[in-house]
Amino acid sequence: MPAFRGLITRRALAAAFFVLALPVALLAVLHSPRAKLEQAVETLPHAQQLPLWLGCGLFVVSLLCSAGAWRTALCGCGGAVGRTRAAAWYGTGSLANSLLPARVGDAIRVGLFSQAAPQEGRVWTAGGVFLAMGLVRGVVLLTVVAAAAAFGELPPWPVAALGGVLAVAAAVVVRVRHTQPHSRVSHVFDAFRALGRSPRTACLLGAWAAASIAARIAAAAATASALGVHSPLHAGLVIVPALELTSLMPLTPGNVGITSGGVAVALHATGTGTTQALAIGIALHAVELTAGVGFGAASVLFLVGNRSPRSRRVVAAAAGLAAVGAALLTGALIVS
Repeated sequence: MPAFRGLITRRALAAAFFVLALPVALLAVLHSPRAKLEQAVETLPHAQQLPLWLGCGLFVVSLLCSAGAWRTALCGCGGAVGRTRAAAWYGTGSLANSLLPARVGDAIRVGLFSQAAPQEGRVWTAGGVFLAMGLVRGVVLLTVVAAAAAFGELPPWPVAALGGVLAVAAAVVVRVRHTQPHSRVSHVFDAFRALGRSPRTACLLGAWAAASIAARIAAAAATASALGVHSPLHAGLVIVPALELTSLMPLTPGNVGITSGGVAVALHATGTGTTQALAIGIALHAVELTAGVGFGAASVLFLVGNRSPRSRRVVAAAAGLAAVGAALLTGALIVS
């Protein structure tokens, strides 16, 4: 009990209040007249198709870059995994996140990537890779938020808040880089040790994370341009931080409603009309969900294939067809 009371600090209470207040804010902003929601849905069939499919492809590129980042971090910890298998493992987690609540896919990724980690404390090592990925993505996201604040699309306080959190994480990296694991649990810092000891690993991991975030920004910009936004790049700089924030609250399967609502709130706060913001939020979630389901289905089919080269080729062809079919089916369901 004394240790538990020590965790209840003012910052913890403020963070808890913010997390609880955000869904209320989403409901308050999106509690517009029903006519506006109907107008937003009616505008979706008139969206340009090519930018929507371009956005779907860019989301897949973002997933592939994230898989490369996981592989880089795991190899920095002494593990070994091929590029194709790493992409398939990451895609399996994407499929789970697209269909299930509570970010179950992240736990699946940790379990799959732990198979390629060193024997001792392999699950803890993979869990540390997940935490290290959050740190590196946070650094890149800080740059995105700073750019959005420089353009006047976001207030400056998120930059200070995110910078403070990343400063604490960087201090942890510096502190543990020269230490050695003394138990299974201490292997959770293996990825942080790799970042602190190897500048090459840190730079390569940062490059993968930057490419992933850049692809997400481009996907968001393409989706926004399909619905007539005048400044798609500015919209993408606002949308991506909103996507990262809503991913912390996986309350529904595939985060249905939360993702589109968060995007709509972020765009509405920057001056975008309610109807257009709602339409972009719905379309963006449909595009991202299509990419996650399609890429995830291909990944699962690849993993269940036999080990012979001929069977691998057959499974790869079937996975490609399944990805296209899943993308078309998911897109049709969302739009209808």
